[in-house]
Amino acid sequence: MWPLLDRLGWHDDVRLTVTVVGTSLLMRRDPAGVFELGKRRMVVLPIVLRRRCGISAGDDVFMVADPARGVLVVHPARALDQMVTSYHASLAGGDRDDR
Repeated sequence: MWPLLDRLGWHDDVRLTVTVVGTSLLMRRDPAGVFELGKRRMVVLPIVLRRRCGISAGDDVFMVADPARGVLVVHPARALDQMVTSYHASLAGGDRDDR
């Protein structure tokens, strides 16, 4: 995870605000944020936020750093499946099955 945090320039003293967007979490630096990375520089996903996104303890997640916007986005693994499936369907001309 540290390479993602390094790309964002986030160190152990960074405070964050977290917003739920659909089934994903959007994290951004905020001096008044409730969450802090801490010395281990780990992003901890509070249970209340995980539940809102349908993420259970131990679930795989897909994390994306967007340095241009200063955000870290956490997607549940199933969201990645849906994104790739939708993208591939658009390449093939929609949801048709031409077999």
